[in-house]
Amino acid sequence: MHQPRHLALPWLTGLNRAKLLGWRLPGCLPVNPQDADKLPQVQRKSLACGSGCHGRGVSVETVAFFDAHLQPDGLTQTDLRTLASFGVGAALVPAHAGGTRAEPEALLAHFKNLAEVQAGRLLRAGIRPFLALGIPPGCGPAHDVEQVLDLLPETHGDARVVAIGLIGLGDGSPSAERLFTRQLELADELDLPVVVEVASTERARLMRRTLGLLSESGLPPGRILLARAHTEDLPVLLGCGHLAGLSVRSGRVAVAEAVAAVQAHGPQQLVLGSDAGDGATDLLALARTAAALEAAGLSDPVIRKVTGGNAMSLLGVDPDVVQLAAPKQR
Repeated sequence: MHQPRHLALPWLTGLNRAKLLGWRLPGCLPVNPQDADKLPQVQRKSLACGSGCHGRGVSVETVAFFDAHLQPDGLTQTDLRTLASFGVGAALVPAHAGGTRAEPEALLAHFKNLAEVQAGRLLRAGIRPFLALGIPPGCGPAHDVEQVLDLLPETHGDARVVAIGLIGLGDGSPSAERLFTRQLELADELDLPVVVEVASTERARLMRRTLGLLSESGLPPGRILLARAHTEDLPVLLGCGHLAGLSVRSGRVAVAEAVAAVQAHGPQQLVLGSDAGDGATDLLALARTAAALEAAGLSDPVIRKVTGGNAMSLLGVDPDVVQLAAPKQR
């Protein structure tokens, strides 16, 4: 597996490997036994304990999911603890347009908020944070772009930057295209993968141009994640060798659609995320999808790949640091 050169963002001071693997929630939410059916078997055993599990936390054995798209700044601390209670042990937190304005100072403040405030909130909830930082579509400053990009490697906090993102062409204007291309160059310079989004408006045109620029960039296709992909995008995205991120939530991809996508295209290039914190949110999205995949007869290795393994491989996250427990055979 290709290991990217990560930016110099240290782990939380004082957390060594042993402490990380034994990370506990300060107080997990009690899980209603009726909700156990939403979980794959490994979590049903550990979490369907009613009020008896309150305060005990989520052990490493129950950490099942790496959420490949999470916006914690749109969630309460209770929401984050609920995600952890239902098996989210780590997450990718990308920079996003909702938290930014097109001035250098505002962009840098957004990066700092993600790296320090939001990463800290995730850690307190028992979720290991990883960051994708970049200038989101529609947020390019009119000046000092290089100032913002130059400071990305110096963004310090409680999480590691593992990708450039969320980036894209936005409206496809010449200035947006120049910014997108520059950030692809930055990813190449820093040896990091990229997380890319294509807007819904004029999607066919912007998708063609995005794929063309990605091809011209020289970045390895397998180092590119197209986030918030539509199911109809999958044949072309996967055919180009890219990874496709499916956001399992209302208004994007339903659980049944995610299952059908895995059945139709296989697990090798699919990555699942909840997109929680951006609009309508289903905090149990990954748990529901894992249970549905299991019910559809898909194997444990397939479920592991799409609910975390593929994302970790792309981002260079060591599975020994974020252990994903496989659904057990009945």
